[in-house]
This record gives sequence, C-alpha cells and structure tokens, in this order.
Amino acid sequence: MKIVIYMNNFIYKYGGAEGYTANLIEVLQSIYKTETITIITESVKTSQKIRCHNFIENQNNAYGLKLDSNRINLKLINIPNTNVPEKGNKIVRIMGFIKRQNRFFKTQKLINHITKDYDLFINCSRYSFYGSAKKNIAIIHFPKDPLSSIPINNKIPYLKLKAKKQDEKFKNKIDLFIPNSDFTSYWLSQMWNIPDNKKITIYPPVTPVSVKNEKNHNQIFICSRIESTKKIDILIKAFASSKILSTKAKLIVAGSIKGESPEYINMLKDICPTVEFVYEPSRKKIEELYAQSNIFWHAKGINETNPLYYEHFGITTVEALSASCIPIVINKGGQKEIVNEICGFKWDSTEELIRYTEYLIENENVCDKLRKNCEKRSKMFLKGNFKMNLLNALKKI
Repeated sequence: MKIVIYMNNFIYKYGGAEGYTANLIEVLQSIYKTETITIITESVKTSQKIRCHNFIENQNNAYGLKLDSNRINLKLINIPNTNVPEKGNKIVRIMGFIKRQNRFFKTQKLINHITKDYDLFINCSRYSFYGSAKKNIAIIHFPKDPLSSIPINNKIPYLKLKAKKQDEKFKNKIDLFIPNSDFTSYWLSQMWNIPDNKKITIYPPVTPVSVKNEKNHNQIFICSRIESTKKIDILIKAFASSKILSTKAKLIVAGSIKGESPEYINMLKDICPTVEFVYEPSRKKIEELYAQSNIFWHAKGINETNPLYYEHFGITTVEALSASCIPIVINKGGQKEIVNEICGFKWDSTEELIRYTEYLIENENVCDKLRKNCEKRSKMFLKGNFKMNLLNALKKI
C-alpha cells in the first residue's frame, strides 16, 4: 500500500490540524508496518533546510508521538506565497486575488502529478485538493467554501471556469470524506452537498495525557495556540472580573505564539498581570500542566455567528478529560459532542463560565465526582477508537 499525505504547513505550524495529521501518520504506521508514507508539504515559509529525521523529531516532541522517520519520505514543494492586500487600489487587490488563486491551481497540479503513482492519497489540509491516486480521502477539519461560491471568481470568466471544474473534481474524485465531528459533517453537507454514503464522521486521534500529578484544586488551564480567534482575551477578562477567581484561583495559558504580533501578546499580559503564560511548551510540559490543573477553559466561537470560527472538534478538551481536568467550555461547535453533564459544563455566556468555575473552586467534593468521569469519557475519543474506525473506513473504499 503506497500512501501519500498532503498537509500544507506541516513543517512550520503546530496546531490542531497539524497534530491530527501527525497522529494519523502514527496510526497508519501501526497498520502498515513495513510501508513508507510520503508527506507532501510546503517549504515556502522557511529558509532552513529541513531533514526528514529532524522534522519527525519535532513532531514527536510536539505531540508526544513515536513516528518512525525511517518510514517517512518528505517531499517539499515551494510555490511562492501570495497575499491579497486588504486595503489599497481595487485593481491591485484583484490582481493579488488572481495570483493567489493561480497559486492554488499550481499546487493542485503538483499534487496530481505526485500522487498518480500511489494507492492512497489523504488530503489533511483545509483546502479542497484532490489526488490522482487509486483511492482518495479528504480529512475535513471544517469545509472551505466552494471556489465557485466566491463572488470574484464568478466575475472573471477564466477563474469562473477553473473554480467550477475544481469544485466538481473535488466532489467526484474524493472517494471518502472524513469530517472530524457531526457538527463538521452537517456543514459539509450544507456547503458541498456531499451524500451520506461518501462521508463518515471519525473523531480525531487524541494522545491521552500520561503524566500523573497531584491536582492543584484552584488551578485553571487554557491550552491553545495563542491567537485572537481563540478568544483568550475574553477568558482572561472573565477571570479578572471575578473576585473569587482572581483571589483564590490561578490561571495558566500555554501554547504557541509563532506568527502572532508582540502587541497582541503584550495586550493579553496587560489584562491581568497575575496570569501565567507558557510559550512554545514541550509536550511534556503541557502534560504536566494538564495533570496539575483542576479546571480547563475553552472559548473559541464566543460572539461569533459564522460556524467557521467555532471550534469544530476540540482536541485539547479531550486531552483535558484524559488528565481528569474538568472542562468548562463554550456550548458551540464540536465541544457539544465532547462534554456532557457527567464530566463537565458547557456555557453560553461568560457569566455562566464564571458561575460554574466559582462553584467548582468552592466545592471540592463535586470536583472529585466529575474527575472520576472525565477519564472514562475521554476513552471514546482516543487513538484506539480512531484506529478501529479508520480501518473500517479504509475497508469501505
């Protein structure tokens, strides 16, 4: 079985989709024990020479995995990036958009060329790329809009034709779509009209927290890429607004800040100086923080109406559950499928978030009961179930 995987920003970004891809590769290596898996990724945002061994070592350290670099073939593509100016001359912005679309089509052409000699192609990126392998799978973290639905594509005949063809081929050449939650599956049907017999929901493979530490009852943990879409500023403001939390509890925020502006990072610090930040933590450090913490917070999607900006699954929430760290998360998106009343709380307003958290801080006996259920709940989302469901999906095609 010759397998090739595409993940566009695999070598320079560490987030949910990248972690999913790394875990998927580990599972595939456990299924196909002698096969070499090829990874197609972009090197356009780094000037460093990337050796496969070093790349895999970085993945293992970031996600707590045991990928075998001897069975990985790293294939780098380098198509110059094109940014569309948000302001300025209309003609300049249109030309920038056309260049970006052409970059997309060049990438698709390269993927077609590379994948034609493979048995299985898996698109793990967020883009609507298809392959030319014997069988083709698309992992859907959340569906992108069809290219033909973008207004400017319909105004330029050249782009209109290419967009329509790309959308049709994506729908027809992908043999199986694998959305990461029922929430994502619903929107895939709404936006792309994919029939039920061509899609199957498989929750992402989550590596459980293995570190065991004594719980700090008053410690609240946020584990996330530290960026504006994660709404960490709103969580810090909620923490600072509660006299009980700001005096009795400790809030720790851990995650990557690569690509974020220093102004944004400093703004978060200024909201509440007592909040502790851990930047670019190792997997070991993250697991220690999960294990120490009693409560986990997550807010992505607050004040948003577009489902694109919700959390579409919630890998960190499952990690928290596996560490018996009680989740108090927003009642939107994929989080609704992870957390139930026996293991945590879901909130619709920051007032509810504060109320639930204060309740736990002041009632340790309630925490004891919830923590016992957290690890049990996490098991349905862990890697063993993912492997079994992936095997069934592969048999299907």
